[in-house]
Amino acid sequence: MLIGLIFAFFSGLSTVALIFGAIGRILIAKVVSTVASVAIAVAYVELRQVREGTSVDELAEIFS
Repeated sequence: MLIGLIFAFFSGLSTVALIFGAIGRILIAKVVSTVASVAIAVAYVELRQVREGTSVDELAEIFS
């Protein structure tokens, strides 16, 4: 990211473009991390059901 900012500074990009680019990268990172977290949770529940035969309700009781 630092190299990209240095390149953008010397290539003449405006400050507004840099700010919008940074906001865009942050939003994309948040969406990707949210999807990855949900995928991990779903995989955990599915593997737990296959391995031990537990239901989603039983897991909810454990974690609540």
